Amino acid sequence: MSEEYSARTRSGEGLGSSDLEDDGAPTVGSRDTAAAVVAAVATDRGETAVDLPAALYDTVDPDALDALFTGGRGHVQFEYADRVVTVDHERTVTVESVE
Repeated sequence: MSEEYSARTRSGEGLGSSDLEDDGAPTVGSRDTAAAVVAAVATDRGETAVDLPAALYDTVDPDALDALFTGGRGHVQFEYADRVVTVDHERTVTVESVE
């Protein structure tokens, strides 16, 4: 089963990394893709970000992840905290359990 989380800001609202969409999915500013990944994985695991077994920077460079989609195409996929994380060019974060 996979869950999808938006890493984009809702129109006209300045959101921080702890804000949630109406459906409970974490939403952050478009430059905070790394924060969206951490929030999405923590939510998927039923934990807080502090309870995750490793820091995101142990897996992927957060600054590079934030800058990756400036051209508007492609996606990246990696394993983090026993989850497969996919981030697409629209900064949508999809989290699946590692099988």
